[in-house]
Amino acid sequence: MISKPLKQIGRHHFGALVEGLRPADLLQTCVGRELRRLWIERGVLVVRGLEELTPEALVAVSAHFGPVSDLEEGRSHAALQGVDGKALPVMRIGNVRASNGSSVSQPSGA
Repeated sequence: MISKPLKQIGRHHFGALVEGLRPADLLQTCVGRELRRLWIERGVLVVRGLEELTPEALVAVSAHFGPVSDLEEGRSHAALQGVDGKALPVMRIGNVRASNGSSVSQPSGA
């Protein structure tokens, strides 16, 4: 894993760009501890190269940063579906508009 500061403000660094990880690496406790440490220290993480990360793995990785809870009522329409068809506590976001002008969240590639 390689991390570089995103921005230097005076003597302080803000954010970290993290590269060189595979989705399977993110499930390791030691990698999770290091990512959490970087997040606390730098405030923002940008992790590149995880195009193959599944929604289930995203939920597992998120647990390194704190408890993962279900989506609030009224937001379940935006939940990603796992491979078993069950809704996951991962909310799709986007800037796609329906013909009536309302926002539509959709999975990538849709």
